[in-house]
Amino acid sequence: MKLHCKEHDQYMHEILQGNKIVPYCATCVAEHRLKQRREQQLQQNRFFSLNNIGKDIDGIFAFLIMIPVGLFIMGVIMFLPAFLVFSTILFVLEWSGFPKVAEWLSQNGGLYYTDGIFVIIMILNTLCSRQKENIQISTIEYINSTVLTEKDQMQSTILYHQKKVDNFKFQLHNDYLNKTSNVIKLDTYNGIAFESFMASYFERTGYKVKRTPSSGDDGVDLIIMHNGITIGVQCKRYTGNVSVSAIQEVYAGSAMHDCNEAMVITTSYFTDPAKRMAAKLNVLLWDRDILVSKLAETQETSEWDEYVKQFYDLSKVNQVSL
Repeated sequence: MKLHCKEHDQYMHEILQGNKIVPYCATCVAEHRLKQRREQQLQQNRFFSLNNIGKDIDGIFAFLIMIPVGLFIMGVIMFLPAFLVFSTILFVLEWSGFPKVAEWLSQNGGLYYTDGIFVIIMILNTLCSRQKENIQISTIEYINSTVLTEKDQMQSTILYHQKKVDNFKFQLHNDYLNKTSNVIKLDTYNGIAFESFMASYFERTGYKVKRTPSSGDDGVDLIIMHNGITIGVQCKRYTGNVSVSAIQEVYAGSAMHDCNEAMVITTSYFTDPAKRMAAKLNVLLWDRDILVSKLAETQETSEWDEYVKQFYDLSKVNQVSL
């Protein structure tokens, strides 16, 4: 299972949080870290940055040059809302029992003061908006210019966490194979039941199968045939490791049954001497791991991607700390 970041057109990395896998885009995480760092820097320097002060002075200068025209235009624009607000104030004052205050304001240019306050508010809003825009632009430029460096610094941490995820997935895959191959169930079988199970397996995979007598089989339990090749198979339902004697028996028994090849299958593992002799005599060996893998290929189970999906926490995508 591999998720893709649409914003940056790249596959996501993964991190292990508890027993859940959380996908994340390295670029998204790097940008988020840089944005947080930049906002902290701007917060600390907001009122002391010469650059921002200079830009504000530029804005004030431009405004001062346009005072004669600008104030007139802004006064006209803000007159109607100022008139409405001022009229409301007079009404409230008279209704509240302060008619003299209302009269004084009306006779001493209260309307124009109100209009002036609206103009000042408009000026301050323009300056604040400009500063905010400058901060946003500078943050974007900062992130774009440093994101690659930030990702390079994160690389060792990314690899460390990805290795942990790979190890976790490896264990999950082993568990998945054990469940889908029914190998744990095989551990409860006796020798004859295990032989029958393997005979059915080879038949399902296209082999012709012949079972030998339970006694006097010369070390061969099954004879399987496919594409003109005949193989003598010995089935070992063991709890301990299979020794050299099994290799010797199946090698000799396969020759007795005119087989082209010999093979030993076990639910356990082989001793090192048994492995060396099998390599010398060209005897095929299926230990528990190979058996699990082979059986899993033929079982009707959910796909690996569907199985591993339950170990992902997609609600926390990109919510990681590296």
